[in-house]
Amino acid sequence: MTKFIQVKAIRKGSKPPIWRRMALSAEVTFAQLADVLAVALELPSEQSYEFEFYNRKERVVSDLSKVTSTYQYQLGAELLAKEWLESEKWFTLKMGENLPEYRVEMEGEVDALEHTTILKQVAPSKDEYWQSKEIVQERLDALKSENAVWVAEDEKEVEVSDLIDSYGKADLCALAGRVGCELKDDTIPNMRAQLVSLLLSKKVMGEQLLLATKEELDAFDQAMQRDSFIPTPEEWSRLTIFYDLNYIAIFADNMVEVPKEVKLAYEELLETGYAKFHEEASWLLTCLRVFQVIYLVAPVKILYRMYKEKRHINVDYPHFEKVLAELPDYLMACRVVKDKVIAKHVLEDGSEKRAEMLQRNVEFYIPTVEEILTYAKNGYPSCEKSYQELFRFYLEDMELGEDRARNLCLHAFHTFVASGKVNDYMEIVNRERIIFRSEEMVKKFTHILEEVSQNTRMFELRGHKPKEVAKKVSLQAPAHAFLSKPQKQQEKKIYPNDPCPCGSGKKYKKCCGRNK
Repeated sequence: MTKFIQVKAIRKGSKPPIWRRMALSAEVTFAQLADVLAVALELPSEQSYEFEFYNRKERVVSDLSKVTSTYQYQLGAELLAKEWLESEKWFTLKMGENLPEYRVEMEGEVDALEHTTILKQVAPSKDEYWQSKEIVQERLDALKSENAVWVAEDEKEVEVSDLIDSYGKADLCALAGRVGCELKDDTIPNMRAQLVSLLLSKKVMGEQLLLATKEELDAFDQAMQRDSFIPTPEEWSRLTIFYDLNYIAIFADNMVEVPKEVKLAYEELLETGYAKFHEEASWLLTCLRVFQVIYLVAPVKILYRMYKEKRHINVDYPHFEKVLAELPDYLMACRVVKDKVIAKHVLEDGSEKRAEMLQRNVEFYIPTVEEILTYAKNGYPSCEKSYQELFRFYLEDMELGEDRARNLCLHAFHTFVASGKVNDYMEIVNRERIIFRSEEMVKKFTHILEEVSQNTRMFELRGHKPKEVAKKVSLQAPAHAFLSKPQKQQEKKIYPNDPCPCGSGKKYKKCCGRNK
């Protein structure tokens, strides 16, 4: 049975004393206790809090960034208050700045109640901070109805249906479409039930979890081993994908919890040998996302060479083909057509033949595992030195902020991987209203962009960088040796300001056309 403790909260410095007596549930964390006391003592919500236990020389706080060495400090988010409330006689409550402090005295256990109850108060008829106890009790009652009653035995277990309870038809259909399904047009409650059933099915859960990295899946697995908890920023970054799928709940006090029905569905999925399939299939999906950017079109065996870069997975070709065949189409960035893998957007606009014609007659470059993971995670080669310099330029010289700097680097990659033209990227820079404060900054930016263009892996160069191909051209053969026959047959006039066809990234007039 839940234990309730009677307390008397006395406003410090008040003469005669102003106080409120109330019964509180002891089955709470300090963060939850602070929320209840904020309502009961009519203090502004969302304030920082500090519980000072003088006799223990300990303080329980909402934030550990501002502490002194006099006391021992603990974070109140997950710390249960029961043992402290039972063993101590009093504590001081501080919430925010320039607000009253309270000495809260423990007066012993009382009979179980439904929620926090104001028992008695002594205060002037007109008080600067307090209204009547009846008004405050109404707020505490409302707090209960808003799922803010922290009585452990009476709490309803969170379910997936609770997480989508506010979804309308459009939201329900959008989430169903995201997981590769359609809902039958019906009443909203029935459509919600359909969606819950889909989300908890082995098929949909197994497919959606393929989009999670091993680190994200490990974080999810650890979350399922815990009751409600407040994740660290790093943990939350890895759990976001599951929150988006309604496989994890987050409450008003920032506590998170995996619903029991999700845990059961995941356990059943693991019993099918899913862990091994996830490792192989998730990696293959990652390879496909990078494949569709740096190649557009290539033989299946090039994808296989990418796949087997990760040494500890099964690299047998028939097994690779089996895993590839089992991938759901809606998650794949490419499709297999006979003996080729082709990016979906290329198939949709019917440009696969043209894409092949544009590719130079060089060996396909196979990216390393680190490159593949970096492309997949950040959308561009953030480990490449020239891109790091571009990011720093936007962040430090232009003072644009991390998100905007990262977005501009992403634009740079998608521009140079396709055309290699600095002018195309400058149009994006102008649209973003980037203003350079001096001529020196322009020169520095131009130099960095030249390095970026030379160090971007292009689909026309079959994943090579212009810088790499330029070296091969100068050492091994003239530029025309790297042009495929179809390109020669459809040769067109090259103008002085066009990019040089050798792939150097320079204008034609400053490269192969210099002496013409």
